[in-house]
Amino acid sequence: MAQGLCQRGYRVLSFRYAYMELARRAGKPRPPDRRAMLEHVHERALDTLLALEPQPRAILAGKSLGGRISTHLAAKGAIAHALVLLGYPLHPPHQPERCRSEHFPAIAQPALFLQGTRDEFCTLPLLQQALVTYGGRAQLCVLEGANHGFELTRKAGKSTRQLWDEVLERIVSFETSCFSD
Repeated sequence: MAQGLCQRGYRVLSFRYAYMELARRAGKPRPPDRRAMLEHVHERALDTLLALEPQPRAILAGKSLGGRISTHLAAKGAIAHALVLLGYPLHPPHQPERCRSEHFPAIAQPALFLQGTRDEFCTLPLLQQALVTYGGRAQLCVLEGANHGFELTRKAGKSTRQLWDEVLERIVSFETSCFSD
């Protein structure tokens, strides 16, 4: 995704959370850090981006956990003009009663939620209900047949690569609409 955005002329700052880097070095999975640590790492990445880019039009973006942490930072007033959330983890798999949207009313930035219909971390009707409480403007882009990793089944009639290209175009279109106002 970062490479695709760069090819379209965007500057992207990618980073790993501390637990991800430790897992990479150890060669085995690790559980995520506590939210405070995740937010701290994400904030440092945003600070780095803002220092590198004069008059930036920063968009907080993330896949799954990175998207959720982006929303928490936005709810706390982080300097960002918009959010792009790929596979927002609204709840743990098969636990829709543990909804993670209590902070949505505090978010003022426009957001694009890109969500697969087969995502076990997000029941679409629950997300639609949660977006009613969202403080800013929120768009939901439903990705038919996609799972949490945005992978498709053969029945989808297109490749996962084609889906990723569509996702990139949706992001570009969203970003353009955010900054043309």
